[in-house]
Amino acid sequence: AAADLSIYSDSLAADWSDWSWVVTKNLGNAAPAHSGSGSVAVTLTAGWSAFYLHPNTPVNTASYDQIRFWVHGGSSGGQKLQLVANGSQTYSFTTSANAWTLVSVPLSALGSPANLTDIYWQDSSGGAQATFYLDDISLVQRPLAPTADLPIYTEALGDSWADWSWSSSRNFANTSPIHGGANSLAVTLTGAWGALYLHTDS
Repeated sequence: AAADLSIYSDSLAADWSDWSWVVTKNLGNAAPAHSGSGSVAVTLTAGWSAFYLHPNTPVNTASYDQIRFWVHGGSSGGQKLQLVANGSQTYSFTTSANAWTLVSVPLSALGSPANLTDIYWQDSSGGAQATFYLDDISLVQRPLAPTADLPIYTEALGDSWADWSWSSSRNFANTSPIHGGANSLAVTLTGAWGALYLHTDS
């Protein structure tokens, strides 16, 4: 499986910097934590203040399709926030009290940036807000495109395959029983260590 890009998990990733403004924050908060030993505690102390993370090198997003994080609204909850990418495109959400909530934001909802230079969690209420918590922030790897199956045997032996069996008899057009279609492959092992052996040169 392809790897996601971790931005925060117990601590801020080495190639990211904290550029927050007008906030009180603790990047090693012990509790609550969604996983591991810590989370980020954020208190927005004025309208439009933000917890702001900046990659030291812009992140090419070709391999990623969403930003994912967990958010906890503390004992009060209800903080009105927006996730901002590259200083312009926004995604709004509201926290829940006393619970971790998974937020998955498609990069398409943030303008499909080719490179990610900034992300921040910003007040969208116009005033100070109670402390909330963030954890397990990552860019999620884009799923690999599905590929076609390679048929070895379906009704008949595939074109690129040869029967190299030994000490056995084979019927590649057996009509009963069948799993699907018209035929199955019937094999009788006629000697010790006999085998159905299928080979392809490529």
